[in-house]
Amino acid sequence: MGDAEILFIRPCEPLRSYVRYYYILNSVRGFNVLTFPIGCTQLIFHKGTPLFIPELNSSQSMFTISGQVNFSAHVSSCGYAAGWTFGVMDCISKVLSGHFG
Repeated sequence: MGDAEILFIRPCEPLRSYVRYYYILNSVRGFNVLTFPIGCTQLIFHKGTPLFIPELNSSQSMFTISGQVNFSAHVSSCGYAAGWTFGVMDCISKVLSGHFG
């Protein structure tokens, strides 16, 4: 992935029922990497060059909500990229079933 750095952070105990992980991506150069489905909705915040997804022929906006996907995809950037992602658990099913923790 070149000069890209990814830092995974586990949420504090009270949030673990709702947030699976946080991760921070930083890169000063372009990169192209194959990603795989992770099984949860993601809230994605970009600072810098938005990530491009060739399989969808689209770029992510500064704020993106990504639902559960069932295919692998490449993400690429042609310059400075930094972003924060939150992997959100399936809160809707927890609300419907009355399970919050």
